[in-house]
Amino acid sequence: MDTSNNTLTSLQREILDALKGVDQQEVALADKPVIDGIRMDDISDIVANKLCAVLGRGEVRDLVDLYFISKAGFNVLDSMPAAYRKDSGIDPATLADVLRAVPTRLDDLMLVRSLDESDLRSFRDGLVNALVGMAWPRG
Repeated sequence: MDTSNNTLTSLQREILDALKGVDQQEVALADKPVIDGIRMDDISDIVANKLCAVLGRGEVRDLVDLYFISKAGFNVLDSMPAAYRKDSGIDPATLADVLRAVPTRLDDLMLVRSLDESDLRSFRDGLVNALVGMAWPRG
């Protein structure tokens, strides 16, 4: 996109204005780990992106990714602050509400590892309960 002020359309100006001051990456590219010669996002950045994806599209594939990340030993809700920095519309109550509606049917997915729908449903419900607790802590 040509960003010289003389050739910008009004839509391009709006987009550029909206992006001013937006931090594009949680971790600078140079600081991202290199694994087997490939520069990758840090796991917390990947999880933050997945949490934002669940909020934005509410699809089972993102829930499955979070499930397997969790099974690998990472507490996915620890990335909520990073997710908020990426999307200020994400909060525990809203994410819990969206997650509650995410289907757990796996029929249309091609999975590398087996996963039982009841396990995914339990994982989803556990996340929802934890997020509700974050949103409305009991005192």
